[in-house]
Amino acid sequence: MKEYEIIDNVIIKGGSYWFNVAKVDFTTRRMNDETGEYWVKFHFPSGKEIRIIVDGVDLDEILNLFNFNNNGDDNVRHL
Repeated sequence: MKEYEIIDNVIIKGGSYWFNVAKVDFTTRRMNDETGEYWVKFHFPSGKEIRIIVDGVDLDEILNLFNFNNNGDDNVRHL
């Protein structure tokens, strides 16, 4: 089960919080070698960070959304 939902440019993480991807300064990610999941961290200009865990397909979806919001480009290289 996904730990988040995307509606327009907003990522909703459980019942905890939501954020607009257009407000994200940059992202970092790391693959968990044991599970194959990715730990994605969204960094905001304020210094705050939000973390979620996703699989490879969800990572592509999030990176495409992030790139489109920042560059107007939805042709991200897939992992």
